[in-house]
Amino acid sequence: MSQLVVKAEKVAPGETFEFDVLGSPAILLNDNGNYRAFLNICPHRGGRMILEKENNLLRCQWHNSAWALTGDRLEGPAEEGSCLIPVDLEVKSGYVYAEG
Repeated sequence: MSQLVVKAEKVAPGETFEFDVLGSPAILLNDNGNYRAFLNICPHRGGRMILEKENNLLRCQWHNSAWALTGDRLEGPAEEGSCLIPVDLEVKSGYVYAEG
């Protein structure tokens, strides 16, 4: 089942877009034309992520765990080896869809 997320051009390179997928918060990012999305739930304690443009990473607002734009843990209290939960995406006809 596909869920329309947003028109691709509405999320400029280096920007994020928050949405819900199947009742869970998610965050979409445009990494220079490469769209990625993750559940916006930190594996440490469930906080939401924000994009730190200057450091090119996602950071949990609650306890400062940091995540690469690939979803891999970089630092903070989240368990080593943990990662953000990816949301499968498809871009077609100029629109971004979440696959569920």
